[in-house]
Amino acid sequence: LFRTRAHNGSNNIGLRLTNHGLCFGSDTADVNALDDYEEGNHTFTNSQGVSMTSNRGYYIKIGSYVFVSGSVNVGSNSQGSTLTLSLPFNSNINSYFAGGGYITYTNIDSTYRTNMMVSVENSGSNMHFRYEGGSNLGASAFSNRRIDFSVHYQRT
Repeated sequence: LFRTRAHNGSNNIGLRLTNHGLCFGSDTADVNALDDYEEGNHTFTNSQGVSMTSNRGYYIKIGSYVFVSGSVNVGSNSQGSTLTLSLPFNSNINSYFAGGGYITYTNIDSTYRTNMMVSVENSGSNMHFRYEGGSNLGASAFSNRRIDFSVHYQRT
């Protein structure tokens, strides 16, 4: 139990540790307890055989939410399938591609930069890169290019 003293001399509960996690203020509900926190590095993988010459990922998991940031340099390739990269944890999303993110930097050809986005698979372990109205962005578009991104989603 952690208490703070108010100006009038009364004690206020700041947080408490329960059997289900950390609760804030006067809340004691198990469902509201923070029961998981983790930070770490993530090395992205893909199942298409696309080479990555540089691959840096970092994640923060708070409860059931995961926040990922990464930077990948894609090697020379001619893969036409959607660029797909692994997530640190499987997603748990009720509607298809409800998780996602945005591109923070890329030197990809300007043809593909229109409304670029990152989509997270429903109950899956991958993210996909798309542009415009949700069109798949083939891995060949990233050949010898860099892409930096941030993604958020709910995990299982």
